[in-house]
Amino acid sequence: MTGAQKRVALLCDLSCAGRCSASIALPVLSAAGLECALLPTVLLSTHTGFAGAVRQPQAELMRRTAAHWRTLGLSFDAILIGYLGGAQALAAAEEFVKDFKTDGTSLVVDPAMADGGRLYSGYPADFPQRLAPLAARGRAAAECRRGGAAAGENTRAGSYGK
Repeated sequence: MTGAQKRVALLCDLSCAGRCSASIALPVLSAAGLECALLPTVLLSTHTGFAGAVRQPQAELMRRTAAHWRTLGLSFDAILIGYLGGAQALAAAEEFVKDFKTDGTSLVVDPAMADGGRLYSGYPADFPQRLAPLAARGRAAAECRRGGAAAGENTRAGSYGK
């Protein structure tokens, strides 16, 4: 890789057991040569596929960490948003994007909130509609996997909540 190392902000859950979330994303991003700044949205004892997962929302930590990063003058080439875990983390993520996304920052929103048409536990019924404005500001993860839009191009992220 030539030039300065790209810095990515990763806003997603940290599941202490189970092969998902930040435990998977961090090594993949690092292997791709990216510097990754993790901003956990919720700490989970296991991913939500396990019964009785213990959860500790991190919206306040997200806000305090973002404030610290602003004092340091950190900037990001990309912001990747995954599992939020609830409305408070969504609000903190929206604030983060408002504060850190520039014209040169790619935004990818993975609407990790449901399987088989059923919302994950902990999400209110209106969560897809609440997430839609943020998702519309960036590229949907599925579109990135398909290679649908040009690199760095922001496009509408599809139809959420249907």
